[in-house]
Amino acid sequence: MRRAAWLGAVLLGLLAAPAPAAERDLLLLASGTAAVEIALRAPAELDLRALTFRTTGQVAGLAVMDERGELVGLSVNVRRWVEGAARPPAPVSTAPGPLRLAKGRYRLVVVTDGPADVRVRVPATGGLARTLHARHPVPAGAELVDLRDVPVGEHVRRPAALRRGGALVGVLHERSAAHLASTPEVCFAEPGAPDCSAAQGTSAVLVGTTEPADGFSRLAVFLYGDEGVPARYDALARSPAVDLPRAVDVLLVRV
Repeated sequence: MRRAAWLGAVLLGLLAAPAPAAERDLLLLASGTAAVEIALRAPAELDLRALTFRTTGQVAGLAVMDERGELVGLSVNVRRWVEGAARPPAPVSTAPGPLRLAKGRYRLVVVTDGPADVRVRVPATGGLARTLHARHPVPAGAELVDLRDVPVGEHVRRPAALRRGGALVGVLHERSAAHLASTPEVCFAEPGAPDCSAAQGTSAVLVGTTEPADGFSRLAVFLYGDEGVPARYDALARSPAVDLPRAVDVLLVRV
């Protein structure tokens, strides 16, 4: 079934604590973005919404790919979003519930920003409940940009290659519940596009997503590498036309 070209999702809530019983978790260890291949002899489940992590970088996540190289599920979070928060935000995830995997071969990709040491833990069942080392380098990764470092009203532009079966993810995260008079935005547009007006429906504007209980606002846009979707994009993020009273981060992920 052809997936939608983009999907907006705001996932906020309590970041689950690591489970004490290792046999109930999938624990992945990596130095930088890397992958490991596995073979499931029986169906298993992963709860990507409950991903927890430790990293010497800022970004940590897990992408699950099937044997055809198609993205099955993705979950990602950022250290500075979590540290010091009374109610840390849950990961940004493509999965609305536990990810059910049929028996077969899969590639598990630990996604991070740069050469960071990463531990990713996800509640799991069946043959997925084990410790694995991801050592195979892959062309995936993440970048975190603080819009306070971007001149007022200007754009951050990053060339982005979308491979068949993969995904590009742009996340806006405002570490404050304060309303912004002029909102930032993030999108994937045609290469060379001057702004998000040429994004063909993939723009995401940070508005109306505030959760007063924890003080975070987040909005994510996913662009999937389906048949007929162009391979080249510019990831654009615009700083608002006012000085930012609090930090607004843009997270760009490619898998």
